[in-house]
Amino acid sequence: MTNGNIRIMLVEDEDIIRILTRRALGAAGYQVEDYAHGESALTKLQELRATGKKGYFSVILSDIDMPRLDGLALAEECKHLAPESSLILMTGKPRDTYPNNVCTVLDKPFTVDALYEAIKRCTPSVPETLEGLKNLTPIKAALHNGRVELAGRAYSNTQLAAREYHGLA
Repeated sequence: MTNGNIRIMLVEDEDIIRILTRRALGAAGYQVEDYAHGESALTKLQELRATGKKGYFSVILSDIDMPRLDGLALAEECKHLAPESSLILMTGKPRDTYPNNVCTVLDKPFTVDALYEAIKRCTPSVPETLEGLKNLTPIKAALHNGRVELAGRAYSNTQLAAREYHGLA
């Protein structure tokens, strides 16, 4: 999967961080849509779900501490509205626990390399996905644009699919 095939929803209330993160992601070839708060991101996810556009965002990259709707509440909504998207949270105040649908957490301040690594880790390439499917024996699995589909449900991350299949989610 090339970076140009990966669409990222960036949710960050601090303008300078949102602008710099969007530029860094764009420079790496990612498609980025940015939102200044969780409410506007939630509205977009609801619109996508209502129109049947599953998997529109490969990654949802969200700050945690935001007014109106924080990143943890957005993460909970993503369980229902965008379960096929990998979720990366950013925070300046690390916590002990996060919602179980979070792929990884970036502690602020983070480097551009750490950002790229987190996205790479949460969006496996097709060869990595195929390798992971070898461990998912007698179930029907299919690849669609770099995503794994198991029993009619799409996942952007093979590990998440395997965990759910094996009852570890």
